[in-house]
Amino acid sequence: MGGGIAVLALLLVMLSRYLVVATVNGSPITRMEYYQELETMSGKQVMDNLVTRKLVEQKLSENKITVDQKTVDAEIKKLETQLSSQGQKLEDLLTMQGIDRTYLEQNIRLQKGVEQLLASKNAVSEKEIDEYIAQNQEQLAQGGGTETDQRNQVREMLKSQKFSKAVQDWLEKIKKEAKIKNY
Repeated sequence: MGGGIAVLALLLVMLSRYLVVATVNGSPITRMEYYQELETMSGKQVMDNLVTRKLVEQKLSENKITVDQKTVDAEIKKLETQLSSQGQKLEDLLTMQGIDRTYLEQNIRLQKGVEQLLASKNAVSEKEIDEYIAQNQEQLAQGGGTETDQRNQVREMLKSQKFSKAVQDWLEKIKKEAKIKNY
């Protein structure tokens, strides 16, 4: 019987790192307490993010859309270059935000996949560019640059706006169509 107690004590010590997330002056904070607090503070947002991620992954799979590592690496390289020009490092930014490189790569894959899926939704016509320029001549004049530069900036801005709206509408649609059960 004494051997059983020793084994149980050893097992509890080994499992304590899985059951206890921290101690404060020797008093444990259990993993259950941690998760309950986390759920109370931001549970709805976290659940919404997980549901959205799962739905996007399913839709990309249904449409046979994949993003290769080369594309992911190119996006990371662009991000590193942009951050470097601002005197920052990607690894430092990831650490500050509490995420790792794998999580970043997963998000890039989802983003690029959605861009492929909704590519037709962000086409911008020359007429739309002309209308924007006509309505915003004063602002564009302050920015300087050639007419070609201005047109390209307006085109990219309008594409970005259209894409953001298309993604928002698409996400709302797939969430409405999905059978989501929370327990």
